Amino acid sequence: MAHRGRESTTTQLMDHATRRTPVAVARTGQITHVWWACDDPADLALLASGLSVGQALIADGHQRHAACLQLSADAAGPGTSSLALLVDTVTSPLRLSAIHRLLPALEPEKAARKAAEVAGVLPLPGGPRPPEPGRSCCP
Repeated sequence: MAHRGRESTTTQLMDHATRRTPVAVARTGQITHVWWACDDPADLALLASGLSVGQALIADGHQRHAACLQLSADAAGPGTSSLALLVDTVTSPLRLSAIHRLLPALEPEKAARKAAEVAGVLPLPGGPRPPEPGRSCCP
């Protein structure tokens, strides 16, 4: 989730959490990932007060959230809480970029016909255009 927080809240939480022993550390190539738990009641109260000044946008995982809401109807069920990553866009601005998936065996005409069975499909102006050599499929 993305949230435009108050810088003081994020700074305080990071300062408090990173004084503790990390829950996990993992290294991938040249990047080291460190995870800390934020479960101290004082930190959670600080987080709640920081979140109360605005809204959080579900940038990804909205289906998971909807399923959690449905499951939460059963108070004893697994949907009474859910894991989420909250990103403060003041201290960590989001970057939007394209995500491409290549399906080498995909037949475009067949895919368009199948998609048209469940959704509106419009042709590209000027017809389909494969990428030029050395370029990605999208600008």
